[in-house]
Parts: sequence; structure tokens; C-alpha cells
Amino acid sequence: MKTLTKISIFSLLLLTILEACKKTVINPQDEIKISVSAPSVRADSISTIKVSASIPYNTTPDKQNITFNTSAGNFLSGTNGSITVKAVDNTSVPGKLTAYAYYTSTLGKGSVWLTATIAGFQYTDSAKVQLTPVLPVKLKLTPSAFTVKINFGGEVSLMGQLFSDSGNVVSRGAQVKFVDINSQNIPMGGSFRAVQNSSDVKGQVNTVYSPGITTDTTFVYLKSIYLDNNGNETNIRDSVKIYLQK
Repeated sequence: MKTLTKISIFSLLLLTILEACKKTVINPQDEIKISVSAPSVRADSISTIKVSASIPYNTTPDKQNITFNTSAGNFLSGTNGSITVKAVDNTSVPGKLTAYAYYTSTLGKGSVWLTATIAGFQYTDSAKVQLTPVLPVKLKLTPSAFTVKINFGGEVSLMGQLFSDSGNVVSRGAQVKFVDINSQNIPMGGSFRAVQNSSDVKGQVNTVYSPGITTDTTFVYLKSIYLDNNGNETNIRDSVKIYLQK
């Protein structure tokens, strides 16, 4: 009888210990939850959104470091699209430990994936964020010179800078076209080479121009025109007057 009593007491004690372990040692698999402050962000490389990842309040200390990763862009104070942050108690998410990071957008198009992982483990959650294109509202064309020799005697480099409504760079991939118009407002038919007509990470487009074979010794207007998504010309454009020399 005493033996049975001892076994019963031991079993009860063991169950109590196991229950305590369940309450204090949480396996956070499928328990990490990521959320973002907005479903989209401007694709201008400077706009940010807040990203949070929550885990159970009584998660063990070895599972409280959260690593955030992104498929494009970066995090404030992050490196190569990654940052690790310790989850802390925060009243904004009751009953949870939460880690926070700030995602900084890329200049690309489409969408990005933000992922939160318990550092050193395979417990992960992710969220998709849409990149909102930042379109040009202004184009500024700058030549390397204001004179050029005809009959392939010289060239002039052109750099176009595209600006957004905030005065910053636009999303990568904005399309432009380059044209040349003579003093009679007729296409001159000169030569453009090394054409980069899709904006880069600096919001710039470039080309090199030569007036080619011509007897015109007056001037030429070199123009850059921003094209909409359908390839149509817009009113966002600029031109420079280049004098022709023999």
C-alpha cells in the first residue's frame, strides 16, 4: 500500500513538473507572427514601413532573437537585407514578446517578401509588401557641351535626371526617348549611341549624340521625353540647344 502511495505521489509530481514545463518552455513552431504597418510602400529607396514579429510571452530566452530578411531593399541599421532584433515585452501586443524593424524600400517594381525567423531555428512567417512605383514629374537634360562638330567630327554626351513629386529619384525603369530636331523643327536624323533610356538607381538616363553627315551649321535641339507605361509620349520632357560647327 505504501509502495502504491509512493508511486502515485511520484506520478503526480511528475505530471506537475511536465505541466510546469509546458507553461514555461514553449516550442514556438508556428507561433511566430509577422505584421506590417502598411501593405505597400513607395519604391523610392527612402520610404519605410514598420515590421513586427510576435512570439508567445513565455518563449524561452534562446528563441527570443528574431531575424528579419527581405527579398529586396534593406532595414534601417540592417546589412544586406537582414537584421536581428530581440523580442521584448510590449503592451501593443498583449501576451506576446515582439521584435520591431523598419523596412526601407527599393527602387524596383512589383513586390517584396519580408520574412521573420527565430534566429537559429526554422520557425518562420512572411508577409508580401507591394512596391508602389514613384513616377517622374520633371526631367532635366544636361549636355557635356553646347557645341559639336558636324560630319562625325565630334560627339556630345547627354544626361537626363528624372525627379519625383517629392524632388527625389524615381523608381528604377522609367522609360524615355531621345530625339534631335533641327532649326526648321524637322528631325535631323543624327546618331544616338550608348543609349540608356531606362532610369537607373539614381533616376538617370544617358546617351551620346553625333549630328552625323550634314551641311547644317546652325543648331540642333536635343530632347528627352518621358514615356508612359504604354510607350506614349508625355509632357514631361526637356531639351537643350546645341550649336553645330564645321
